[in-house]
Amino acid sequence: MNVNGEMLKLFLLAHLCIGVAGGCSTPQPAWKRFVQEQIPITVQKGEPTLFQVHVRHGSNFLGIQCAPELWQTLTNGGTDKISIQLVTSSHIGTDIYGVRPGRLLPKPQSEGGGLAPAGFALFTNTQYLCAITGKHKGTATVEITFPGGPNEPSAAEIIVSKLPDDLKMKTILGF
Repeated sequence: MNVNGEMLKLFLLAHLCIGVAGGCSTPQPAWKRFVQEQIPITVQKGEPTLFQVHVRHGSNFLGIQCAPELWQTLTNGGTDKISIQLVTSSHIGTDIYGVRPGRLLPKPQSEGGGLAPAGFALFTNTQYLCAITGKHKGTATVEITFPGGPNEPSAAEIIVSKLPDDLKMKTILGF
């Protein structure tokens, strides 16, 4: 056998090993493919929570992923009392809009009907907060204050969803 044949065997063996090793890893939850960014935060009653988000050209939904008990505590003061505002931005024209924490939309009957968090129906324990729009490759600092919530700091995550157009899932997600 010549050198090219030996190289081919080595390549195939390496490819097989990588494939087997990759198949043994823990699979990611299906909803992760819809995530643009995950931002760890700490929430506490009445305390402002600041975080920085990478802004894309167009709009992205912001949601909060936390235990259902924490969400219930955060909304004890009413979702209309939750304050979400843009603090700073690296580009002019960045804006927060659609501020409706906990917004629910009807699910199609083909999916069992009922209600699901707007823009986050496929995400586990995630509630819609608002949307952000701006220019590509910008950053924005956002402040959220929950009038209700735990007296001690509690961990949660801000989920920035991908654009439905990015996923070519516009009709499936109902946007």
